[in-house]
This record gives sequence, C-alpha cells and structure tokens, in this order.
Amino acid sequence: MRTSLPSTQRWLAIRTQFVIDAGIVFFSVWLASAIRFEDLWPEVTMARYWPALVAGSLALPATVYIFGLYSLQGAHLRKRERVALLCVAFVACLLVLLAMGSLNFSSRIGRGVMAWQAPIGLALLLAHHGALVQRGLSARRRMAIVIGESRDELALRILQGVSPPQTDVVGYFSPQPLGGALSTLHLGTCRDIVRQMDERGIDALICSDPHLRHPDMSPILRRVCFSGHPVLSLTDVLEEAYGAVPLSLVNMEWLVHASAMPRREYVRKLKRLFDVGCSLVFGVVLALPLLAGMVLVRLTSKGPVFYSQVRSGRHGRTFKVHKLRTMRVDAEANGAQWAAGRKDPRLTPVGGLLRTFRLDEIPQLWNVLTGDMSFVGPRPERPEFVEKLAQDIPFFEERLLVQPGLTGWAQVCYPYGASVEDARRKLEYDLYYMKHMSMMLDFFILLDTVRTVLRGGAARRGAEALKRIEQLTGEPEPEPITLGLPQAV
Repeated sequence: MRTSLPSTQRWLAIRTQFVIDAGIVFFSVWLASAIRFEDLWPEVTMARYWPALVAGSLALPATVYIFGLYSLQGAHLRKRERVALLCVAFVACLLVLLAMGSLNFSSRIGRGVMAWQAPIGLALLLAHHGALVQRGLSARRRMAIVIGESRDELALRILQGVSPPQTDVVGYFSPQPLGGALSTLHLGTCRDIVRQMDERGIDALICSDPHLRHPDMSPILRRVCFSGHPVLSLTDVLEEAYGAVPLSLVNMEWLVHASAMPRREYVRKLKRLFDVGCSLVFGVVLALPLLAGMVLVRLTSKGPVFYSQVRSGRHGRTFKVHKLRTMRVDAEANGAQWAAGRKDPRLTPVGGLLRTFRLDEIPQLWNVLTGDMSFVGPRPERPEFVEKLAQDIPFFEERLLVQPGLTGWAQVCYPYGASVEDARRKLEYDLYYMKHMSMMLDFFILLDTVRTVLRGGAARRGAEALKRIEQLTGEPEPEPITLGLPQAV
C-alpha cells in the first residue's frame, strides 16, 4: 500500500538540480558558440568541445553540491554568501574547461566563446539558484496521521516533539478526539479522510502498517493513493527529514521490507565494477599524498609506517585493514580501545592531521581492490567491538550484511565517536544507506566525503532529533562510556 518512499524523492530533487546545473554548462557553451560563429548549430565546433563539456558539466554541480547549496541549509545562507559560493563554483567549472583544453588542444574552447559563455552561464546559474531558494524556503508538506491505537498517538507526539523540517502535521483522523491540547487537531473520522485531504490541501497521509490490512481502512487508503496522495509510515517521514532510520522505530518487519528493495544484486555488481575502476584511478592520483603521509609518519614517531588490524567484513568474515599508523606503538598496551578521533591522547604528532584529511585511509584502496571492502558502505569494526556492541545495540549486526566501505553515509553525517551512543547513532545512518543504496547515492556520498575532508570533520546531521525521538519512545539511553575491552588474544 505504500505509494512512494519520500527518501527517494529527497534524492530525486537533488539529482534534478544536479542535471539542471550540468545542462547550464552545455547550454551556455552552445549559445556562446552560436553567437560567436553566427550559427545556431555549429556542429563541428560543438563536437570538438565534448571532452571539455563533459568535464565542466560535472565539475559545476559537483562543486555546488560540495558547498551544500542543494540542501535546505544552503537555502538559509545569506544572499551574499550564497552568490559568492556560486561564483567560486562557476570559476572552478571554467578552470576545468580550460584545463581540458590544455590537455587536449583540439578540444580547447576559444577565447571568443569563453568570453560569451562566462556571463551567460553565471547569469543562468544565479537565476536557477535564486528560484531554487525561493521555492525551497516556501515549500512545506502538509500531512495528517491516522490514529487507531496508542502507538499512533505516540507517532503524533513524536512528530510534534521533533518538528521535522519543511513538514507541517495539520491534524489526525480517529474515531474520537484525543484528550487535552490534541483535541483541537482532530480532523474527523477515517471516513472523512479523502474529503478533508482535498479540502485542506493535505499532501500525504501517515498510517501505520496494521491499518493497511484492516478491511474497513484498506478501501479508504486505496482511494487516497489513487487521488495522488502518498500513504507513508512514520519511519518514512523521519527518513526523509533526517537521512537516518530511528532505531527505536525499527522492528523485524521494517528490516524485511528494507532488505526487499529491488535491484539490490544489480547494484552490488555495479558497485564492484565501480570499486575496481576507482581504486586504480585514485591509487595513481593519491600516490603523492600517500608518500607525503609515509614520510611524516617516519619522521615524527618510532615504529612502522603502516598499521594492519583485523576487522569484520561482510557476513562477519574477518580481514586485515591497512592504514598509515596514526597512534603510538604502545597505544593498546592496556587492551583494545575505541579510537576517539583527533583528540585521542594516543595519537602521534601528525596522527590528528592524517585523520582530519583522511590520509591514513589511503592504503585501504588495496582492500577495495581485493574485494574486502567497497568504496562506500558501513565502516568495518573490530570483531571484539562488534561482539560488544551487538549485545548493547539492537540490530547492530545487520550492518554486516553489506560490504564495509572506505567511506560511508554515517561517516559524512556524524563525527568520530567513542561511545555506545555514538555507535547507535551511526547505525541509524547505516540502516538508511542499506535501505536506499544505489550508485547515485554512492556518488553523492563521495562528494560529501570531499566536503567532510575540507571541513576537517562531519557535522552531526539530525543527531539531536534522533536522540529526541529515542527519548519520546521511552527507550533507555545507553550510557555514554568509552569502550574499554579486554585485550584480544
């Protein structure tokens, strides 16, 4: 009965804006060529430009995405800041166009064309994002919820407690009004759903799974679907808002539904081809940064340059992960401990720097090439940590169903963590990725990784709201203690 997954709409909107910005590069070069050569379709000239055009059309939207200008937070930037970032992104595009011409002189875009293309392209880019901001700030989704049992009332209280961005919960449908202040939000009984949604301009209906199977509710919900209104679960709404799955709302039924998403095996095979190609390319591109990191490790601390450690991979199969050493050689003299990020007292003088810019992860390209890891996926944990966390966090071992990654959705949404609560938060992002994994999502996560490296760390994207949801559902919070485990034999 679920008519759509809002999280797919979330990424569809980003993909659409990405394609529009890429199209601006193509259109501005074509129009500039038409003006310069007084020919509406200069076929020979445009054919020469293709290598530079493809590179430039990827560089512009990729830079815009890294700057966060496709997000709601980007829409709230001051106009001067937003325009400045768009200008920087456009300059980056121009530099790529010029660089491609230097590499291949036959595809070089002439100065006359560039002189026309620059103002045309920049004007179109600013106009597009001006319209995008206006629509983004004003667009809000109006929703109503069906209440038939106590957990439906809890869903309403959760939505009121966290107030998901760009979402207005206008009321609820139930046999009778709830008590207290909630009585004013009563929209009618379930027989009034279709009429009230049309009259009040309600965009979507939130409904729990038991109602979908009810013989009296099912026909009503089908009418809602055929009227063009999606029927969503509470988890769907929160996934869209926060890019994570609240763990307190996950059950076995959700896990089965999430794992049954189509084309999963097709995506896995495509990911393997992508991993092999990218590991070879990045192995060459990052050779000099790797060499610089090796020299820094050697000059600033005693011990080996590289560090290998056993991690749990797909289905719990163990493998050795390789990194540049960022800690002292006696870092685990008192037993295995969870790394605490850049403030870990066991770090070498350059360990924090290497971690900030993820240079210590470069040797893991070998793990990607050999198939132990993927470029994108949940970060692999040590077997002893997995065993400990699986006891404290429900469904923690679900993350072992997919290939671990060099980077991941949790890594770009949440900073380094060293507690059970941090591991719980990261699992919520990992479950989101496992449900929605695709090549396009992997591509955007790689761009997010670039942004994280440039910022020197990830922001806590939606983490406070996820913690509030956990409190509202009444589940006890895990104690924020640092993991200290007996030394592995």
